[in-house]
Amino acid sequence: PGTAAQCRDPLGPVIAAGRLIEHGAGDSAALFLTREIGLQALVGRNGIAHTQLRPSGAVVINDKRYDVVTRGELIAAKTRVTVVEVHGNRIVVEATAELSSPENTAGKQK
Repeated sequence: PGTAAQCRDPLGPVIAAGRLIEHGAGDSAALFLTREIGLQALVGRNGIAHTQLRPSGAVVINDKRYDVVTRGELIAAKTRVTVVEVHGNRIVVEATAELSSPENTAGKQK
């Protein structure tokens, strides 16, 4: 293994658990597992839909962009979302329920 700049894998170096993991050409299975474990850390995290999710699109979580899918629903851009599942490199999100405020409940009967 060399430095990150010397890494020839098209996916580049991996950061998991806050550490840079370098790999060689023969480490593709380990690379996939490392990336999957890293993505699992996103479950429960909140982000903002960068694009419209119909049902796929992009979200930003902690200033990093991820390609995601919903469970079939359409989510507008700039909507707050939560990661609910990760399967391999497939990240599933849903719209985050907003807290009730006087503006949100105005005109609704109780």
